[in-house]
Amino acid sequence: MKLRKEVVDRLMLSKSLVSNIRFNPISEPSGYAVAEHVIASHDAAELALGAICDQLGCRSEKDKTYLMDYFPLLKEAKHPLNDVSGKGYFDQLNRVRINIKHLGILPNAKQWARVGEKTFGYISEWCTTYLKISYHDLDASALLNSGEVTERFNKAKAAFQGRDYKSSLEFIAAALDALLKATDVPAIPWIEVGNPRPEDAIRLSGYGVHANDFLALQEFLPRVEIEPETTPIFKWEQEVYGHPGNWDEQSVSFCLQAFLDVALQIQDAKWRPAAISFRTIFEYELTALDDHVEIWDEVEKLQGLGGPLNQDPQLRGKTRIVRQTLQKGEIVRCSIVTYGDKASFPDRLFKKKGDVPTEKVLHVFTLSGLFGRVDPTMVKVTCVPRSTDLVSKFFPNLPEISWDP
Repeated sequence: MKLRKEVVDRLMLSKSLVSNIRFNPISEPSGYAVAEHVIASHDAAELALGAICDQLGCRSEKDKTYLMDYFPLLKEAKHPLNDVSGKGYFDQLNRVRINIKHLGILPNAKQWARVGEKTFGYISEWCTTYLKISYHDLDASALLNSGEVTERFNKAKAAFQGRDYKSSLEFIAAALDALLKATDVPAIPWIEVGNPRPEDAIRLSGYGVHANDFLALQEFLPRVEIEPETTPIFKWEQEVYGHPGNWDEQSVSFCLQAFLDVALQIQDAKWRPAAISFRTIFEYELTALDDHVEIWDEVEKLQGLGGPLNQDPQLRGKTRIVRQTLQKGEIVRCSIVTYGDKASFPDRLFKKKGDVPTEKVLHVFTLSGLFGRVDPTMVKVTCVPRSTDLVSKFFPNLPEISWDP
């Protein structure tokens, strides 16, 4: 059952009231201390029953509804022949509370010393019976929309409880990755998990995310490098933040809460336009205009003791290596690294500032991992959409466009 936010908020407030006194037995109970426990337990039970009835749609027609009013409403809605568990106990508790509040009569300290524990037990039973959730394990993660995100975050919490802090951070990274891929907000999906970029934090701050917390969260997380089906593969940057010095209880506890804060802010975020960089969605395509178009490179062949910066051309030689040969009409997808002259690096060092190269060359890196140079007069260069999930999901109808260097 998917709980509404206001229902979860009331249940969590109820839990915060009773959890503080659940395991706080008093060896020599004071009437004042027990009176505080009685009042807190009454309010916790009232909040819980009110939230449960609200979720189930069994509301009262009265202007004001009190603790004992919820029991008949829940009974009629779920099991008319049987009372709701704990009705008799809370009837007594309610009378004791009235005596405290209105008459100043303190409770029997020994009789009510474990009121917090009893109340927690009954609320737990109601949550299990009527909402199919665990009151003990209840936190804001109950508000997560995605089943996949919830599953991964639950694994992160379990790893944290088992003191496996590295695995907990990996599951948080996996949950954040699934969250970013599931959202329909265009300003969010191309954020890379484990990459703390200020511009990402600034963008998310517009959705209510605390920018500093998001950057800190990103610093603690590994990158999610590949995700075949549902099994993430993580990349830790050991020489940066990916080391045991950051895998401790305090840090991971912060990351769990920071992730929840981010998730609850952006999972239902409304669409906002956001500019996206060219290289994120486009790559270059080279089409050979003739046969025997070469993708080549030059290697400096040094002679003598002059070194790479020696200005004497007699001491240097160049070896041309052909990396790939294209035939007319053949197409290669690539990245264009630079667009400049054919001179080698040492030659360019000694050109005068302001010199304009007479010859141009494309420096390219192909998708197959080959680096080389191409004469731009021998190829047609166009810009085509990348074959990625991001492009297919958010930019399905991008046209091929001409290159404007």
